Amino acid sequence: TNYREKDPPTSDAADGAARPSRGELVRAFLAGRGGSPARYCEEVLAGGTAQRFSGFNLIVGDFRSGEFAHVSNRSSCAAGDGAGGFTELSGEGTNVFGVSNGKLGQWWKVARGCDKLRGVLEEGKEVGPADQPAELARLVFDILADGEKAPAEAVQLQATGFGEDLERLNSSIFVEAFSRGELNASGENLHGGNRFG
Repeated sequence: TNYREKDPPTSDAADGAARPSRGELVRAFLAGRGGSPARYCEEVLAGGTAQRFSGFNLIVGDFRSGEFAHVSNRSSCAAGDGAGGFTELSGEGTNVFGVSNGKLGQWWKVARGCDKLRGVLEEGKEVGPADQPAELARLVFDILADGEKAPAEAVQLQATGFGEDLERLNSSIFVEAFSRGELNASGENLHGGNRFG
C-alpha cells in the first residue's frame, strides 16, 4: 500500500524521471524474484531499489512455508531507522498482521481490523467445511464495511500531517467519501456532505 504523506516526492531527484509504480514490487515477488519473503525484502532494500519508489508498505508471504515479511521504504518497520527496513512476520497460529498507509499495525483502524479478523479466524474453525469459504467471506466483508471512527481518546489515531479532522474521518476501516467542511467532535460532516473537498 502507499504510504500517506502530505508532500510525497513525485520524481527521482537524480534525473527528474517519474517514480516507478509500486505495483512493480508486487509483480516481482509474484514472479518469483528473490526467493523467500525475507530474501525478497532484503533485495528490495539493497542498492537503493526501495528508494526509487514513492513511500510504500508491502507484506509478502508464502502460505506453504508459513513465511511472511513486511518491507517499507519509510520508518514503518520494527527495524526501521527512518530509511525503511524489513520485519519477518510469524505465520504460526492465528497471527494476524495489518498495514494501512503508515507504520505497520500501529493505526487504530488496523488494530481494530486485526482483532476482528482474528475473531473471524477463530470462529471459522467452528464453521462446517461445506459452508466455510462463503461464511468466512461474509465475515471478512463485514469487517471491511466497518465504518466506526476512532474514539476521541484513541492513542493510535494516525498522524500524517493532514489535521486531526481529516485523520478522524479516515480512522475507520471503511472510509466513506466526505468533504472537509465543518466537522463535529466525532469527525462527521455537519452538513452531510458526501464529496471530497
